[in-house]
Amino acid sequence: MSKPRNVMKLFLLMTIIFINLVAACQISVEIENSDQGSQLGGQATVAALETERSALATNVAKAASGRATLEPTLVIETPTVLNTPTPDNGAGKDNPDLVKPLLLTPEDVPPGLVFRSLGAIWWIDEDGLFEHLSTDDSTMVKQFISDDGTRLVYQSEDYDLWLRYLTTGELRNLTNTSDHMERLLSGVPGNLHEILITTQHEEGCRMLSAINIESGSHSPWLTDLDVFGPLAPSPDGEELAFLAQECDAEGINPTAWIYGGGWAEPFDLEEYGVLVETYLVPSWSPDGKWLAWGVIFSSEPIPEEEYAGGQEIPPDPAQLGIVLFNRVTEEAKILDVFEGDTYCVLGKIAWSPDSQWLAYSRNCMFWEANGLRVLDVGGYETYNFTDRFTDPVWSPDSRWLAFEEEGLMLVEVGKWVPFRIGPKYTHPIDWLSIGA
Repeated sequence: MSKPRNVMKLFLLMTIIFINLVAACQISVEIENSDQGSQLGGQATVAALETERSALATNVAKAASGRATLEPTLVIETPTVLNTPTPDNGAGKDNPDLVKPLLLTPEDVPPGLVFRSLGAIWWIDEDGLFEHLSTDDSTMVKQFISDDGTRLVYQSEDYDLWLRYLTTGELRNLTNTSDHMERLLSGVPGNLHEILITTQHEEGCRMLSAINIESGSHSPWLTDLDVFGPLAPSPDGEELAFLAQECDAEGINPTAWIYGGGWAEPFDLEEYGVLVETYLVPSWSPDGKWLAWGVIFSSEPIPEEEYAGGQEIPPDPAQLGIVLFNRVTEEAKILDVFEGDTYCVLGKIAWSPDSQWLAYSRNCMFWEANGLRVLDVGGYETYNFTDRFTDPVWSPDSRWLAFEEEGLMLVEVGKWVPFRIGPKYTHPIDWLSIGA
């Protein structure tokens, strides 16, 4: 008698899985079509979003069941059409097809999370409501939001820089130079009016400059170095860490540099006991104590004779990781090490505001060591989330980490149970301090 029961259980289980897969595919098609420019409206849209809401509520409830103190708020309005009057010069005109994104956030999550979803940029205000900041520009490849949340600067695919005033919708072109390429690097800590960029003429050096986003004036900072991104300003704005090489150098082989107050000098962790083959990405801790570097420690070239006969030669196996340099004691320590290859890409190193945690993504073509990694600064705790390459953002209170994995995800420090709060193709941009 047990065998028929087992067969029946297996049949029911397969049926449930099949139904869930069909429902997931329907939601995926709806959301994917919306990202490709299809209109979201009518009964089909409401039905898809209502189904997505039900799935989100289930996810949040399941995540909450294993967390002692968090009781997520599941009350959410039916998706509504937003009519947002804005000037004709930017965010444009009334848009009856703009649909509010569907998010479920625990009531104790602080406001200020900025994210992209459904063809627009949004944030969560003090009342937990989703405020439309800007219509998303499909050519936006990198963006920066001022600390006060009033201005959005972004770089377009054609290497021009644009400024949008989020309070009025006004859009201005900061650089309209057909013979130059401008790349947005970062803002300047404590300065709401300046951004740091590189300017490149044809095949020349990428020169570091500052732009006043109000007046449009340029201030050259470094003209004899070819400056590569990314760039990491110190919290006090006095120093910059970046990758660069001499303008007359042959080939592409950038090294680590530090700039401050009119001077620039190479930075080498070997002087502090850590051998590094290639520097990849820098990041300062908010308290100014630590300078983190994503690096390749060493690699082992593969002999070409092993790949004779036209077979593609893969990247060299390599050992990568994160090194912390203490600017006070001038001591360096290795925080993280993993096996990868010379094609591995490390995302931005995101520090928690209290300087106790850092998170970064890694993506290697021929290795499985991909995804988001979170570590404490002492090197005692390590957590892995998702196998996607994502740029995480921290909440101002250092309690929450937001990232993208088949939707917008949240995870709480100390509990480390990630749960989804937003639909697919929703990813975080920044988390601003509001009401502080």
